Amino acid sequence: MQIIRYPSDEAVNEAVKNDTPLLAAIFTDRSAAVVCPMEEAGEHSILLMNAGYSGTDTERCFRILFDSQSASWSFVCPKDYKDIPDRQTALGEFYRDGLAVIPEFLTLMGYFTQIKIKNLTGEIWDF
Repeated sequence: MQIIRYPSDEAVNEAVKNDTPLLAAIFTDRSAAVVCPMEEAGEHSILLMNAGYSGTDTERCFRILFDSQSASWSFVCPKDYKDIPDRQTALGEFYRDGLAVIPEFLTLMGYFTQIKIKNLTGEIWDF
């Protein structure tokens, strides 16, 4: 997984050093992740656009806000996730994939934190 540090390696490394909250958009195919200090973008679509991606690329990403204490995953499963027509199956797959990809990213960044899932609806537990 390629980690793209926005606006620069130095800015992200300084945020890590100071334990400043970081924002990350991790592509579901594990090809790349874009990360920045939260105050640089404030929102995942803005982060991606600032880093040269399309604002709609957020649909292809796991979205987290993290620091040394925890990682908050904004659980937003795309309607067409992996072209799986059944919504319950897609939610289950998105959930399982996120639980594999997000810890991998955090480990690459040097973080070993608890993952908290935001926006998780009851429908996920039906799979």
